[in-house]
Amino acid sequence: MPLVFLGSLVDWFFKTSDRAALEIRKRLPDRRLPAEEAPPMRKRMRRRVRRLTVTARGSLGM
Repeated sequence: MPLVFLGSLVDWFFKTSDRAALEIRKRLPDRRLPAEEAPPMRKRMRRRVRRLTVTARGSLGM
C-alpha cells in the first residue's frame, strides 16, 4: 500500500480532521467585524525575479 494514502486512512479511522475543525472554530471569534471596522489589508506587490523569468522563458523557447 502506498504511503500517500496513509494520512487519509488515519484521518478516516480517528476522525482527526473533524476534531481539528471543531478546535479551530472554538478559537475563532464568534462574529465577524463589519468592513468599516476591520483593519485595512496590506496589498502584496508582486515583483519579477529576473533570474526565474529568464529561466522560464529559456525553457519555453521564448
